[in-house]
Amino acid sequence: CNGVYRRAGKVAVSSPGMADILRARGVPEGKIEVLPNWADEEHFAPRPRSSALARALSLHAPTIVMYAGNLGEMQGLDTLVAAAGRLAHRDDILFALVGGGVAESRLRTDVERRGLRNVRFVPPQPFDRIGDVLALADVQLVPLKDVPVLQATLPSKLQANLAAGLPIIGMVRGDAADVIARSGAGTAVHPGDAAALAQAVAEFA
Repeated sequence: CNGVYRRAGKVAVSSPGMADILRARGVPEGKIEVLPNWADEEHFAPRPRSSALARALSLHAPTIVMYAGNLGEMQGLDTLVAAAGRLAHRDDILFALVGGGVAESRLRTDVERRGLRNVRFVPPQPFDRIGDVLALADVQLVPLKDVPVLQATLPSKLQANLAAGLPIIGMVRGDAADVIARSGAGTAVHPGDAAALAQAVAEFA
């Protein structure tokens, strides 16, 4: 990698934290350009809530907390299930997990084991409908595991949710938490802290 950096005229990174990593590796400041990912505003923009779509996906509750994306290992979604368990007594809050991935089976098993009725799994949705799906939620979750390299990551769903005009609760540290704080669009809690996530969701509701 260092050889590639030496030969490059410019090195583009998608977050300030990645630029810091390159500086620490000795890449000259003049070579580094921070170019954050963007959101496709044709698909991610404020939209009205579709009652028909809410019925089709069985998403009905005074407060819908949604995670939409890859149900993978790096998202730390076990914390979401644990937070839902802490809020199981609240019949006004529904957690919606939209998507699929390698962690889905384990998450479903955990939800069943806990007997949670406040978590709904929604199959992956067509990209041209994702804006309407996001609009069904009252707040969007942006989670990442507490891994050093992820603290220098700006997940694309952060920009997408901001473009969609949706409040955000982040389970993130580093650059993503900074963006949420500077945007004024939500709050961030420490990844892996189910109690803090449950409290943030309760306060939002």
